[in-house]
Amino acid sequence: MGVSAAPAKKRSFAGANAYRTAMPSYRPNQGGSTYGAPPPSNDDYSRAPPRLSVNDLCEEASGAEAPTYGVESDAQFAEDEPQPDAPMAQPERGAAAAATAVETFEEEDAEQVQPVAVPFLQPVEQRGGLDWFQVCETDQAAEVEAPAALPVTGGKDGVPALEEDGSLHMYWLDAFEDPYNAPGTVYLFGKVRSDDATGFSSCAVVVKGLERNVFVLPRERHLIDGKEEGDEVTFVQVYQEMQQVCRTHKITRFGCKKVERAYAFEEPGMPAHADYLKLVYSAEMAALPMDLEGKTFRKIFGSKTSCLERLLLKRKVMGPCWLKLDGVAAINSNTTWCKFEVGLTNKKAVSVLPDAPPPPPLIVASLHVQTVQNAKNQPEIVLASVITHNRVSVDGATANQQALQSFSVVRKLEQRAWPWDLQRTVAANNKLKLEVCPSERALLNFLIAKLHNLDADVLVGHNIAAYDMGVLLQRIQACKILHWSKVGRMRMRTMPKLNGGTSAFSGNTFAQWSVVAGRLMCDTFLSAQELLPSQRSYALKELAYSHLHTTKVDVDQSQVAAKFEETQTLLEVVRSCENDAFLSLQLMFKMMVLPLTKQLTNLAGNLWCKSLQGKRAERIEFLLLHEFHRLKYVVPDKETFASREAKATKKKDADRAAAEEEGITYVEEEDDLGGRRTGTGATGRKKAAYAGGLVLEPKRGFYDRFVLLLDFNSLYPSIVQEYNICFTTVTRPTPDEEGNLPLAALPSASAQPGVLPRMIGQLVARRKEVRSILKQEKDGQRKAQLDIRQKALKIMANSMYGCLGFSGSRFHCRALAELITSRGRDALMHACEIANNNNAEVIYGDTDSVMIHSGTDNLAEARKMANALKGEINKHYRCMEIDIDGVMKCMLLLKKKKYAALMVEEKPDGSLVTTRETKGLDLVRRDWCTLSRQAGSAVLDFILSGKARDEVVSEICAYLSDVKDKVDKNELGIEQYIITKQLTKAPQDYPDAKSQPHVCVAKAMIEQGEHVGPGAVIEYVICVDQSKSSVSERAYHPKTVLRAEGMLQVDTAWYMAQQLHPPIWRLCEPIEGIESAQVAECLGLDPAKFHRSEMASSAAEGAGSYQNSAASARDLSRFAGAEPLDVKCASCNESKPLRGVLGHGSEAGAASGASKYEWLGGESLKCAGCGAKHTETRLSNSLTLAMRKQQKAYYTGGLQCDENSCRDVRRSMSTHVSLDEAGMPLFPVCTVPRCSGKMAKVVRDQQLHTQLLFLKSLFDLEWGTKKIDEDNKRRPVKLEAGAVEQGAKDTCERLKKQVVTALDGSAYHTVNLATLFNACSPCA
Repeated sequence: MGVSAAPAKKRSFAGANAYRTAMPSYRPNQGGSTYGAPPPSNDDYSRAPPRLSVNDLCEEASGAEAPTYGVESDAQFAEDEPQPDAPMAQPERGAAAAATAVETFEEEDAEQVQPVAVPFLQPVEQRGGLDWFQVCETDQAAEVEAPAALPVTGGKDGVPALEEDGSLHMYWLDAFEDPYNAPGTVYLFGKVRSDDATGFSSCAVVVKGLERNVFVLPRERHLIDGKEEGDEVTFVQVYQEMQQVCRTHKITRFGCKKVERAYAFEEPGMPAHADYLKLVYSAEMAALPMDLEGKTFRKIFGSKTSCLERLLLKRKVMGPCWLKLDGVAAINSNTTWCKFEVGLTNKKAVSVLPDAPPPPPLIVASLHVQTVQNAKNQPEIVLASVITHNRVSVDGATANQQALQSFSVVRKLEQRAWPWDLQRTVAANNKLKLEVCPSERALLNFLIAKLHNLDADVLVGHNIAAYDMGVLLQRIQACKILHWSKVGRMRMRTMPKLNGGTSAFSGNTFAQWSVVAGRLMCDTFLSAQELLPSQRSYALKELAYSHLHTTKVDVDQSQVAAKFEETQTLLEVVRSCENDAFLSLQLMFKMMVLPLTKQLTNLAGNLWCKSLQGKRAERIEFLLLHEFHRLKYVVPDKETFASREAKATKKKDADRAAAEEEGITYVEEEDDLGGRRTGTGATGRKKAAYAGGLVLEPKRGFYDRFVLLLDFNSLYPSIVQEYNICFTTVTRPTPDEEGNLPLAALPSASAQPGVLPRMIGQLVARRKEVRSILKQEKDGQRKAQLDIRQKALKIMANSMYGCLGFSGSRFHCRALAELITSRGRDALMHACEIANNNNAEVIYGDTDSVMIHSGTDNLAEARKMANALKGEINKHYRCMEIDIDGVMKCMLLLKKKKYAALMVEEKPDGSLVTTRETKGLDLVRRDWCTLSRQAGSAVLDFILSGKARDEVVSEICAYLSDVKDKVDKNELGIEQYIITKQLTKAPQDYPDAKSQPHVCVAKAMIEQGEHVGPGAVIEYVICVDQSKSSVSERAYHPKTVLRAEGMLQVDTAWYMAQQLHPPIWRLCEPIEGIESAQVAECLGLDPAKFHRSEMASSAAEGAGSYQNSAASARDLSRFAGAEPLDVKCASCNESKPLRGVLGHGSEAGAASGASKYEWLGGESLKCAGCGAKHTETRLSNSLTLAMRKQQKAYYTGGLQCDENSCRDVRRSMSTHVSLDEAGMPLFPVCTVPRCSGKMAKVVRDQQLHTQLLFLKSLFDLEWGTKKIDEDNKRRPVKLEAGAVEQGAKDTCERLKKQVVTALDGSAYHTVNLATLFNACSPCA
């Protein structure tokens, strides 16, 4: 095109605060320097579609007249339409070259900008992956061959080509049901052979006349005054009452028959097998209430079951497959946008095609939209890009993933003109696939018409469900686009309610998924969350870098409007939008989303679109529904959140009424209402309903000899098989008088195998078979398919337990879930007992794994020990199996679920390979900056290196000093300081948003027009700002820091103290020879602030302080550091410490612990200076003031963080610390951002208790005498306790009682064993 770069403009910065909400983008790096790369030419922008008008694209396949868009007249609409330059033609396939244009700065401007003490973004490493820029440069033809055709007869009368037997074969993809506007009708969407037998076309089958099946359970006797005390109930009487019920609910026609069904679920008092009255009537009539009951029947089932669910179950349709449809006919009213639409009135005419051919390739379109903020601070679409692939495989990897087609459509900004050379540039290059529209309304019409013309089976995008599709629908609604429903395949008249979602994993609202009904929508953001759980960030840029090995160049959202002023920068935005769509599509290919979700759907028998939404619980529900339907079981009805809430309210009302009748106060308990958090505490988390897996207390430390890791294979599924745990085999326990549910009993050995064990066994057996075939398979395509299948089988088998424990599931059963976890805890304890009996040291255990310290540095001996333990444990089980999951050369065990180790693996050639494995450490968490994770990783490598301890310590100190020097010299880029944290809800929903940096930054991003919703990962940097004390106020987006050009400086001191020292010290703490202050000094921090915290040790000391007072008083060293009792003498007028009966109360004795003492007896009441005797009143007053001083310090001392790097003191927080059920303190977490410590009292309970004991000991003559007698047994020279005058003895006794009175008011002084054992009684 020969378009030159626009002259660079000088930039100014009016202050750091001016950029608090500005969101400038990172400067794109195209190799070489970061900012100064010259703009490449756009002359090779070589791929352009024919110039099409909206009317051309709106033509129907049948040749009908194009529909009219919008609500204005044709004349008004013509002004907004892009004018056609050529008749409609098929878009060219292939890709050709184009390069991006990057912003440049004048050389003189670059010299003027001198950033001071701010780390700028370093040149990004160019990865070897593929992005849209490189695809455009290949200039390869992406011709796609038509699929081979099968012999078919020609279609006629709007019906697709039929088979020789008159049936229609359709590959089913999706289904839709509208129970409100079209009850009793289900729409099946799929692919059929096209008329010319050269490809496939979309088809919709409208199945009408579906019925409801309601199962009525009769009572044994008639219901009289709420009790079954009448005559026996007959089926005729049940039928008569149901007749009346049907008339009440306006059900005019119905059929009934007697059937036998089984029940094995959670409704109490239900018979295992019984005769039911099956009521069948048209689904077009009203549904009966779920809680309906009568005098002759106690309950009904299936009243709310959807027609779609019933159709899938009865026709045994297990996910996407070829369907054989008999008796299809053309219909007059078109209710879909598919190429073909046929009707079917007999549901039995739908059957799964046996010996079906391979599935057809799908058309996948990746969509990305670019928005700007309007005057109302609402997003408007200014650009949309679509990249399509016409032959995507759903069974394995897609061949030729770069065989792509693309188009983009851009519109003019309001009150702005196009760049002067844009039209000429587009017209001169016939390969530039860019449609130019005059308005947003014209853009939306063009985009919808183009999507309809493509007729894609799958829409792909990154966060498409929550953002792209949501914005598209909102703008369609605002612009009043008439045929908006062409986004999907259903002709809808009413736009669903559009509102933002509040869950990080919901994919926004139901509206986006319902509008695209008939097409599948693959959101790579949701898919990555499910398939890549350990990913640090789910942003497209991060996923592209880590999985596609390419660097995504961002366009600053706040600068989009400015880039529309020049052709070069506008084309840069276009190509960036296309690149985002391309990366989303490639990410879908990389994660194999379509093949994997299809396999999961085929196993479960649910809808493919639900699997793409990540509905794991629904997959298991449908798997069980199909099996129980086959076995003639009545299954529970699907409860919505509203129905569960109504049931919970009804139960609370009944409990309240019962409490009022008994005359007791009703205390309302929290209910989770389907797993949602309803707690009112700091975290809002509700207590677990039952005990989960067992986690043993680890033996912390560094192990330099082999550690064995033994792991139970699929523990919970194996327990289900081992003990035959199922709905049909386990008898549900009844709650006791207090409402507690006891543990269910295991089924007897003679019980018939249950449904769950049999299904899990089938899944496990099929996976073993697939894996055995996979090992022998040579073909790459076939191996990929088999690998996907075995992964799907594993996911399904391991997800079975989750369905039982999830309270929102239809098959939720707490009794079974609790029984499974109980057996899991027993299995882990049994494994530990066997290991201990074999003289093996168990150092840690977690749910299904146990770690054993072998005590040897010989690998052969360690493996021999592991195999011996494995055999000893496995011989006790039939289905459960423990295996050697790994052998660790050395291991750093910090705490529960936090460890690092070097795993040793032996290759086939006998060589050994070590790999580092970490779990739960800070360096694998996403909420630490890159510098922190890199430094932690390096320190961990030093620790696990196997070198001598002194050498390791010296290397760590040298490395940390080097990091400190690089930070001081500003040698690190800003990417090293970026902290990331995910939003769990919308930013405006955070009640404590001002104290959370990532929420503050997210709100600033929203103000600049960027989309930030639940689940988004926010990046921020902490900067220096003397005017703002809060860390949250000093948090800025990295783009803002870069745009500030030196006015915002990274707070490196904060990073050293809060981001580097805490995680590094946690790694080094078990290592002997290194201290926290030493680590702090290497990082340039004040070592005096980082001494070892005594809080952890005080807890251990506190646990041991519950012992007999006389026994603990034997050692005077416990009084080391106690504050002496100063008494002012009336004679010499000086304050001296009271020496006490053993002389241990002197200032020197209290400081040293009084290892040496003498018997003073009554002389202890005299002044240590002049020897004058203190009066009892003076001593009592001094003692009272001393105790009040200590108690005041205890209650007003506030709370202090136990984190060495923080040590923050908060006096505004209440020092009252609540206790848990076992009487242990529940300390609040530290309020300092980024600090993971807990707040504990500055003056601890033990300190106050020890001080009072010290004051008591000053006057305790009995204690002093016993101390001398016990120590005389070990002394060669005996110490004699002399006699004490009666007056001095009485004075000491009264002063001692004064302190005892204060001690009796302390809960720390006495242990209530009854309370302790009552707290532990549930565990017994």
